[in-house]
Amino acid sequence: MPTWTKLLALALSTGALVAGCTDATQAALNDEWQQMARCSAYYSLRAESVQGSRTAADRRTADTARADAALTYRYSHELGRLGGHGLTDTDTALRKISDDLRHTIDADLSNIGRLRTRYEDECTTIVTEGQARIEYWSAELDD
Repeated sequence: MPTWTKLLALALSTGALVAGCTDATQAALNDEWQQMARCSAYYSLRAESVQGSRTAADRRTADTARADAALTYRYSHELGRLGGHGLTDTDTALRKISDDLRHTIDADLSNIGRLRTRYEDECTTIVTEGQARIEYWSAELDD
């Protein structure tokens, strides 16, 4: 299990237990938090991979990826808050995930296709459904 996964699991375990979540709820919240954080890191790297391009299409891709990174970053913080974590906890987890993704592409942004194949569909869904997921978890934890 990668270090960042252990860190996220430990951080969420503590917060979710404080909030009185069942183990299943805690695990599901942990999974969703990790997905949001991975997508934020993925979109940041994707934007970085095309930011120096001179073509209009690549500039639009970079702008879209930056906007999606910002949105999923916000979602990550919101899910972290629901799990009882502060901004520092989530930022630390996001940095670890970003480092892991960079390692996956051998720290070479020209290898971003490795991540795109794995994360594009999942992250597109998270961007479009993220707010609904935040609302779901808010309601779930209020019960």
